[in-house]
Amino acid sequence: MPNLQRYTQQYSPSGRVGPQEVNPQALTNSGAELPWRGVEAAGGAVAGLADTFQKVQAMQDESALAASERQAGEHMAKLWNDIALEPDYNKHKELYSTAFETASQFAPKSPRAARMYKMRLDERKPSWDGQFYAATTRRMIDTVSSEEQANYELSLDQAKRSIEAGNDAEAESSMQGVMDAADRLVKKGVWTPKEAELRKEKASQDMAVSVVWANAISIMGTDGREKAEQHILDTGLTVAQKNNLIGEIRYYDSVANQKKTAISDEANKQLTDMMIGKTLSINEVKKRRSSLSDSDYQLWAKIAITPVDKPGNIVQATELKTLAMDVWRGSLSRTDAEIRIRDALADPTGINDKQYEDIYGELNREVKAYQAQDMKGYSIEAARIILGKDAGVMSFDALGNMTIDINKLMSPQDEFERKMHFVDIYNKQMSDYLADNPKASKKEMYVKSQELKATYLAASKGQQPVTENIVNITTDTEWTNLKTGQRFKGPDGVVRIK
Repeated sequence: MPNLQRYTQQYSPSGRVGPQEVNPQALTNSGAELPWRGVEAAGGAVAGLADTFQKVQAMQDESALAASERQAGEHMAKLWNDIALEPDYNKHKELYSTAFETASQFAPKSPRAARMYKMRLDERKPSWDGQFYAATTRRMIDTVSSEEQANYELSLDQAKRSIEAGNDAEAESSMQGVMDAADRLVKKGVWTPKEAELRKEKASQDMAVSVVWANAISIMGTDGREKAEQHILDTGLTVAQKNNLIGEIRYYDSVANQKKTAISDEANKQLTDMMIGKTLSINEVKKRRSSLSDSDYQLWAKIAITPVDKPGNIVQATELKTLAMDVWRGSLSRTDAEIRIRDALADPTGINDKQYEDIYGELNREVKAYQAQDMKGYSIEAARIILGKDAGVMSFDALGNMTIDINKLMSPQDEFERKMHFVDIYNKQMSDYLADNPKASKKEMYVKSQELKATYLAASKGQQPVTENIVNITTDTEWTNLKTGQRFKGPDGVVRIK
């Protein structure tokens, strides 16, 4: 191969022009093409192609890396859920190790991306380790805490039950169990010593309250509610604890009286039916001794041995038939009226069986008639108030039956229908109330009617009903301070009117 002369950075042979004498600009301006431009362009193309390839490869690696990290994240999220569902915290470490090994297998195929994935996995592992140990430790503490706290609460409940049953020795043993459970919770790091002391103090206070409550219930059973309340006031409990117990003792007494009254009413009704059906006997009365008050039992015992041919008493019968109006007005309770009727029946010179049956039936019929009459009046009044300017569409016949003339409407028909919907709801609510309270007096029905009218009048206007302030009463002094006609709620939760 001939040895070619190289002129670049060399001296030119004699008589020749060297490279340093060539003006490239002149060649370019003259339109001549430099011989190295083609090579330069080819080299640039090759370099650009390599750069593009590297960029594409990097993008693919990043995409594969992101997919692997996302897969690992989802897998680890499932791990935390599996740990939460696994009750045996001793298996949590095995779950975590298996999950991390599986996450390591999600590496991309590209060596470069795989190296980056491993590096990022190693970076995240300390965080996962911390999360794992926090979760398992908390789970272990929670498990221990649940078991020990369950023992604590169970022992406390057993102590209270033992006190109520009058078993002081068992109560003392259970309280010791409470204290021991609190000490174990401190040793296992569930409670701090201060928290345990507060819990122990609270448990001791609860026990003191339980003792007072058990004694008060016992006293009320023998000496009545007032003596039981005085016992509570004489103890060393706080004012708040005393007030709370007095409220509970009154509620307990009220509920007990309600149950006793319901049982007594049922026994009286059964004996009344037997007497009317001519099957009443002294044995039937004795069977219901525990359900009857002393006075009722004595009355029924006298009635059971009353001669069959008792002449009766027309004057007493006439007077007793007027009780229905007193019951309806609320000046005499239904229970007191029935006692007066039974008292007259037990009297040897009083009414006889036939007169009793007539009086009892008259009482039921008259009260129901009064209730029905007022129900109709309340319904008409509620319709007028709720319909407002559209009340003119209503007209009533001599029997109180209502007809509606749509031609007299002053409001759009859809608005009238909406108001009538609330009238219908009012009527249903009143009917339901009377069904649940068949012995309701005129005053009680009036109060309920006013309450429902205010509610559905406001509803028909799209407003909130104006509610009357109802005072909660827990003491006799508070009741004395009430004004006549004011509504109040007693310890038993029942709303009444003074």
